[in-house]
Amino acid sequence: MARYGQVTISMLAVTAAVFCSAEALAEQLTVLYHDRAPYYQKKEGGRVSGIVATPISRALEVAKIEYRWLNRPGNVHLEIIKDGNTGSCAAGWFKNVERQKYAGFSDPVYRDRPQVVVARTNDKAVVTHASLRSLLQDRKLKIGIKKGYSYGPYLDGLISDLSPLKLGSNRDNIGMVQMLLGHRFDYFLAAPEEFLTLAEKLVSDMKKISMVRFQDIPPGNRRYLMCGNDVPQSLIDRFNAALGRMKN
Repeated sequence: MARYGQVTISMLAVTAAVFCSAEALAEQLTVLYHDRAPYYQKKEGGRVSGIVATPISRALEVAKIEYRWLNRPGNVHLEIIKDGNTGSCAAGWFKNVERQKYAGFSDPVYRDRPQVVVARTNDKAVVTHASLRSLLQDRKLKIGIKKGYSYGPYLDGLISDLSPLKLGSNRDNIGMVQMLLGHRFDYFLAAPEEFLTLAEKLVSDMKKISMVRFQDIPPGNRRYLMCGNDVPQSLIDRFNAALGRMKN
């Protein structure tokens, strides 16, 4: 098999060194993640686990696919997958039309509970709204949006159609809470699974934020293993078959 030179990832010089030749990558799948409880986090002993990471690991092992976990920021995952020359998949991403242009997707690994609005407890302007649609139409309030993230087809479409006042951020959920409490914006969307884990890290601030549920928020989004176009469909099929056997 011909050998290729060291992979160079556009805009990601700091991560290029971690990737080996294409020949080596074909033998071992790189699974990208970032510490984001409860979906995926590195535990003592180096094991990556969580409500998304654990079934991915088990399915890869059942399918006898060699893999390694690689911790990189979420916004970097998309650049690596778009590059399509690193033998990589990213764990737990949503599937949408734009991403399907440059990535392949596994069967669903996990389905979130319906998303919630996170707001300041003392901000009555949010809870006075009867629906998310009404909230997004309120020009006095600003939503915090995670850059590069999808909230699922329905919510992405609703935000696009209604064009609320918004502020983009690359921060994780803890950073989003800090920005919320700093009045940089008035609310943001999150999966309730993540909101509940914040209590462990933001003990002093938890009374200052509230989880607001709206009836027009649909069932939670499905999370997938999102792979670069260089990852063979046959490998994704093997993963899917193993995942199906585990669920059964």
